[in-house]
Amino acid sequence: MADAGGTGTNATDPDRRRPRSRAHARRGIGSYVFPAVVGGAALIAITVGIVGWVRPLASDSAAASHSPVPIPRASTTAVHPTPLPTPSPASPSTVPSPTRTAAPTPTPKPTPTPTVTAATRPAVVVLNQTAAVGLAATVAARLRSAGWVVPAVGNYRGAVPSTTVFYPAGRQPAAQSLAKVLGVTRTDPLLAGMSTSRLTVVLTSNPFG
Repeated sequence: MADAGGTGTNATDPDRRRPRSRAHARRGIGSYVFPAVVGGAALIAITVGIVGWVRPLASDSAAASHSPVPIPRASTTAVHPTPLPTPSPASPSTVPSPTRTAAPTPTPKPTPTPTVTAATRPAVVVLNQTAAVGLAATVAARLRSAGWVVPAVGNYRGAVPSTTVFYPAGRQPAAQSLAKVLGVTRTDPLLAGMSTSRLTVVLTSNPFG
């Protein structure tokens, strides 16, 4: 009956159950091993990738650390010293020199006119340069009354600018004294043709008005 049913034999035969359990066990182990192998391979690949990425960085940093630092070379350009300015000769001092105050010029005192006495007075000649008739005689009369000796009168043809007393050499004091009497200030040395021993009065107007 066991053979006819087939079912009972399979249920009670341990040898036929064992192969199934082994296959089942193999399948269970394979289901764990394969993912572990794949995961290990993936982990190895990641590790290799990280190492491969880190190694260039390390080599670059090592190369950078061992690369020589360029040392700046000293410049070979010749340095010419700047010439110092040549000192110029000392200029003369600009300090103003003290101004010397000019001493006041003394006012010249008038030279006193020597006193002319009647005894020392020279004779006088009166000449009329105007057209007034008798002017020389009128003036001569006034001089005689003042103590002067008038031996001659006459006319004068010339261009004397104003009434003048002309005197010979050494007779200027007497000429100045006579000019005061006439009220004039002009006295000059004698002109050509005049007396060399007398005073000569040339009238251009009436000195007595």
